[in-house]
Amino acid sequence: MVLAAIPAMLPLLHGKLTSGHDSLFYPPRVVTFEEGLKEGRLLPRWTQEFAGGYGEPYFNFSPPLLYYVTSLFRFAGAGVIDSLNFAVAFLLLLSGFTMYLLAAEIFDRAGGLVAGAAYMYAPYTLTDLYVRAAYAEFSAFATLPLIFWSFYKLAQTRQIRYLIAAACSYALLLLCHNPVSLIFTPFLLLMILLSALRQRSRAVLLSQSAAFVLGLALSAFFWAPSLLEKKYIQIERLLQNALEYQNHFVYFRQLFNSPWGYGISTPGPNDGMSFEIGAFYLAALGVGGLMLLARPLLPNREQRWFVALMLIMAAASIFFMTEASSIAWAYLPPLQYLQFPWRFLVIVAMASSILAAVPSVLTRGRGRFVEWLPVLIIPVIILTSLSKCKPNAVHPYKDDFFKAENIIARKLETSTVLEYRPKWVQNDPPGSAASPLDLTAGSARLEVQQRSQTRYRFQIDARTPSYFRFNVHYFPGWRVEVDGVGRDVEPNNRFGLMEFSVEPGVHDVVARFQNTPIRATAEAVSQLGIVMILILSIYACGEIKARASVLRSED
Repeated sequence: MVLAAIPAMLPLLHGKLTSGHDSLFYPPRVVTFEEGLKEGRLLPRWTQEFAGGYGEPYFNFSPPLLYYVTSLFRFAGAGVIDSLNFAVAFLLLLSGFTMYLLAAEIFDRAGGLVAGAAYMYAPYTLTDLYVRAAYAEFSAFATLPLIFWSFYKLAQTRQIRYLIAAACSYALLLLCHNPVSLIFTPFLLLMILLSALRQRSRAVLLSQSAAFVLGLALSAFFWAPSLLEKKYIQIERLLQNALEYQNHFVYFRQLFNSPWGYGISTPGPNDGMSFEIGAFYLAALGVGGLMLLARPLLPNREQRWFVALMLIMAAASIFFMTEASSIAWAYLPPLQYLQFPWRFLVIVAMASSILAAVPSVLTRGRGRFVEWLPVLIIPVIILTSLSKCKPNAVHPYKDDFFKAENIIARKLETSTVLEYRPKWVQNDPPGSAASPLDLTAGSARLEVQQRSQTRYRFQIDARTPSYFRFNVHYFPGWRVEVDGVGRDVEPNNRFGLMEFSVEPGVHDVVARFQNTPIRATAEAVSQLGIVMILILSIYACGEIKARASVLRSED
């Protein structure tokens, strides 16, 4: 699997930032997330460097898993660009391994290798890597097969260790990417329901439901505030103008013939990027369907059930990509936040890659040499995809370009339509934030005693009643205290900046960003989920020891 991944990841190992639709957004995120971790915040919800140094709650709404991975490489000594590239390369390799794990479990090891390679080289995988540079979305790819594997094993064995794996893998998805989580969750619920119906077992339904709920609990610290506090940002910008979902339905023929390109998605059938499923992947879907119909070719009930599930997922995803589903999009508002119906290609890529393993059942039990014949298709998969395994160009920027002070001075943005701006911001200030606190009226002398992303301390010597503008965008959680007494700082200016006043005299002023009740409750739920995982782990260890003891006694 490692050898198969090398051609796809080589452009990520040259120490340069590859071009792509979103590639310039990621280094600033990597830098600010790392700064937050260094300050002791496990989830740096507020990033002061963004919005020209006036700050925005970026990581309160953008899933953090990719940036945890980049931070591991940063703390190991890698540069900003290298850490991003290494993280993406690692996740590419991990996606191949998790797909191998799933397909090998359902079919066999040879089929698992084919499926793993197919997943890494699926057209949409390479689109996310080298056309869109949508690394956050791509980070979810590795979790999808892992979720299905762990929930499948849980249904088969009902062992606690697989309940833990299922809960953790689903939690990881929720920490990867919001749109992919929204797309995938209904299919996971369908799998849970069908597993229980197929086995006619309440125990299967209860165990898988428990894993699902526990996964929600583990990740609640992120998704609950993200969902419940989105009313405080300008999230509606995702539904406006060029980003409206109606502009991005895929024409059915584009799924079969769509030229590869590095442009963008546009209204009509002449997009600058490809939405092809891919000939090999269409063949995999077709072969899977034929073998499902021909029972003698695929007699195993478990395999037939799983093939049917993948075909249902692929068919539903194709439906939701095309204009035929426009009524569903109109009446399901959460779908509209996906922006691009073609995001459902991630499900088609996963399902078709799994089905690429189906033909391996025809060679099983026919001798070691014949059993491994299916892997000969792997070089064909790679060779036919090589032309897509590269970016259109590389950016000239080095790590210094993305230093925290440069992010502020250059007003480097991390989203296309500034949807993470607090709702109180009507206009951006004309320049970057030069100082954290400005005197707007009165006479006073001030000293900055402490300054970090989420905490400031000032000493103010006011000779007259004085008014100050705190050059930070207001957002729930910010609190300003003058001599230990909280002040109302909700902005009354079009820039959304906090303001307060002091009386004559010397004052100690502290401004800090803290949890809201929603965030505190969500974090408590996640902590409870972690406690449950620890308790279940103790039981799982006992379960494993008991099984080992039984095996030894049988020997």
